[in-house]
Amino acid sequence: MKSAGRIPFGIIAIVFILSAGAYAWQPSGWVYHNGDYAYSGNECEWYYIERGNTQWWFNLNTGVWSRLYEAADWHYYDWPYVYSYFVDAWFWQVPGDGTWCCRLSSGEWTLIGTQPEAEGMVYVEGGTFTMGDTWGADGNHDELPTHSVMVAGFLMDKYQVTNQKMAEVLNWAEEHGKLAASTSSVSNASGDNQELLDLDSPYCQISWDGSSFVVDLGKGNYPCVEVSWYGAAACCNYRSEKEGLSPCYDLSDWSCDWNANGYRLPTEAEWEYAAKGGWNGSYTKYSGSDNPDSVAWYWENSDVPGNSEFWSDRGTLQVGTKAANELGIHDMAGNVWEWCNDWYDLDYYESSPTSNPRGPPDSNMGRILRGGSWYCIAHYCRVADRSRSHSSHTNFGYGFRCVR
Repeated sequence: MKSAGRIPFGIIAIVFILSAGAYAWQPSGWVYHNGDYAYSGNECEWYYIERGNTQWWFNLNTGVWSRLYEAADWHYYDWPYVYSYFVDAWFWQVPGDGTWCCRLSSGEWTLIGTQPEAEGMVYVEGGTFTMGDTWGADGNHDELPTHSVMVAGFLMDKYQVTNQKMAEVLNWAEEHGKLAASTSSVSNASGDNQELLDLDSPYCQISWDGSSFVVDLGKGNYPCVEVSWYGAAACCNYRSEKEGLSPCYDLSDWSCDWNANGYRLPTEAEWEYAAKGGWNGSYTKYSGSDNPDSVAWYWENSDVPGNSEFWSDRGTLQVGTKAANELGIHDMAGNVWEWCNDWYDLDYYESSPTSNPRGPPDSNMGRILRGGSWYCIAHYCRVADRSRSHSSHTNFGYGFRCVR
């Protein structure tokens, strides 16, 4: 077998121990629970023993299982979950920190250890979902073909990044010499200098007063707009450094270090997975509902009296004022378009990897935007809708949220 050479030596010892009836083992670099299954943190592989025919199987985090060695007393059901006959319970391994979660046949999931947490963020449990237009009625050609994708767990901002949050991060970055600011624009001071936020736009709700970034009165809890993809990525870096985390982006070439523990923009697959409610989502047309009015600010309902910031009474609205989706995440439909990390490419989408796709290496068609905005009709606020814009472009409807 092609991957058999990657199996740690300890796996042989496990087979022997299990066949001898003992279940207390922990090879180097492994995490486990109850002896019914194993996950190798070093190899990033799952292993289990299938009951009945006593065969080892393993999975390279792709969802495709391969037969390996003979062993005893294990059972597998559905990636990334395993089921133990011994205790009549389901288990899954929380990605990233090596803890486990357990659920008896009837009951709630219980943490075995501590689930990842961060202020203002929601943990999105990893799993497999169908990406693309699953409704098949009014979708666009670039939402097809639908395809199964496995996504590892991650933390995602509960709300779109607000003006207040953006100003706090920019002020920290300016104090640490990372920005070049004027009344009309702000750019990163080192690396490949790019405009991060179009301060000169009449729609921008943040200004530079010569010494600090100031939010327009009453707009602190509104989503930050007029931010470029570069600005969103740079903000992820500054937020990471501000909190003592490792930044993900190299601001010289804007590449992403996927091993860093700081903030970054979601991949397109991560964004859609979260918008659809995760592995057990209900696949509603909009994020959290089939009715856009309950979860989205869009063209037909953003004409709120007194909200005369852009056109007539239409414009962005305060984050979190519409219902959240199943994961507790707000505004993944409407309010502002959200930048994703991926480049836009039709060929890549049609043959996308089935495990944690991160988009093509580059494209002349721009970066992915998802979710629609206040100035869109409901069609563009669907969970499967895909849009794009060049990394340097800013707009009164472009915003973002971060993941870790």
